[in-house]
Amino acid sequence: MSNCELLKEIKRQILAGIPAEEAIPYDIHCANESDYYDVLYYASQVLPDGRRKTFILNRLEEMDNAARSEISGQ
Repeated sequence: MSNCELLKEIKRQILAGIPAEEAIPYDIHCANESDYYDVLYYASQVLPDGRRKTFILNRLEEMDNAARSEISGQ
């Protein structure tokens, strides 16, 4: 479970009935990259299909590719 306060707040709002599109901010600022990834991943699971979800999925793929490159030493 993530300790990210932003993610906890987003989940709280969604559980309270606020649509994901409103609960998830456009500008996501987290203390570290791991929390940022967790927020993006959660958003990719709860947002309906559309441009915003596509952007988030692309950003997750970029982060995954960067991590793979770093691990392989490239």
